Amino acid sequence: WVNSVAFSPDGNRILSGGIDGTVRLWDRQGNPIGDPLQGHEGGVWSVAFSPDGNYILSGGIDGTVRLWDRQGNPIASPFKGHEGVVISVAFSPNGNYILSGSDDGTVRLWDRQGNAIGSPLQGHQGGVNSVAFSPDGSRILSGGYDGTVRLWRGGTWQSWLGVACDRLIAHPIFVDPETLLGEDTETIEVARDAARTCQNSVWSDTQNAEFLASRGRAIARGGDFREAMAQFREARKLSASIDLPSEEEVGWWAAGGLANKGEQLVRDGNVGEALDAYREAQALKPTWKLYAESWNTLCRYGSLHGEPAEVMFACENALELAPKNGDFRESRGLARALTGDTVGAIEDFQAYIDSTDSEEGKKQRQDWIEALKKGENPFTEEAIESLLRER
Repeated sequence: WVNSVAFSPDGNRILSGGIDGTVRLWDRQGNPIGDPLQGHEGGVWSVAFSPDGNYILSGGIDGTVRLWDRQGNPIASPFKGHEGVVISVAFSPNGNYILSGSDDGTVRLWDRQGNAIGSPLQGHQGGVNSVAFSPDGSRILSGGYDGTVRLWRGGTWQSWLGVACDRLIAHPIFVDPETLLGEDTETIEVARDAARTCQNSVWSDTQNAEFLASRGRAIARGGDFREAMAQFREARKLSASIDLPSEEEVGWWAAGGLANKGEQLVRDGNVGEALDAYREAQALKPTWKLYAESWNTLCRYGSLHGEPAEVMFACENALELAPKNGDFRESRGLARALTGDTVGAIEDFQAYIDSTDSEEGKKQRQDWIEALKKGENPFTEEAIESLLRER
């Protein structure tokens, strides 16, 4: 027998679900459209179209909810969670959420990927025969074997808190607010409080472990090896099976994060702090020479921000890795000029001229060379400010 039928939103197609375990699509003249949709292990009890008519929903005796495109291809894996027959299914008005009611006495809310949202809605003293969304999607309606109709605000407040927390478990603001929000301490504290609420009130040990692991990865990429490892250790305590990176891998992330941090610091003129970050990166991974571009950044901006002697080693490191790079020669030329090595600076600027196709770039460096030959200083305060604005 046929358990459930539905019209498409445009009224041109008809959907049916039967005890034979199939979902069938028809035109209005009764002609079948495509092959029957098969996958349920037992009868189909409920079918529905999405509001845009592009998706088909079904629930069955096998306890699963299934989502299909209108060509009959399954979307995602079967939604599993009910411990009984799925008797009724429904789409939210915007089509992004799915509702199911079962003879296990629960109503469940899902996203379109099959992820359960919040906890099951419990209250019926028996199976749930019918479910529906309100037109604005903010309320859920259910009717059951117990003779009651129940109206839910999407479940209890705990359920909606669960919805919010589950959506935000990997959100960057939750995971790493300090990096994203900078000096906005008030918002950082709000994000921390929200995360603590989810950790303490909603998430399971497994979810808390996933959150700590995500936070550990973000912290490692920010350059803090010790704190990252502390987060991973806490995650392991909560879930023995969680997939965590090796200490070696965390070390590489942290070293890269410290180098990136150093680059930003030196661009901002904090040369001493930048040097500390580079040294810490090298201490974590002594065999890592860092990238030539990174060394060049330290060389160039450290020189322009008044510490050419302190960053000369970075200039040499960049050129050791890329000896023919004209831009790197020009950066070392700046450091040499600013430390009084006129001959070396002229040599480097000439190497830049020989390597570039930019006529403007050639002229500027040639002017520097002519000034240096005359014993003049082409790097006035205004000239340095102009160079800092270039990149």
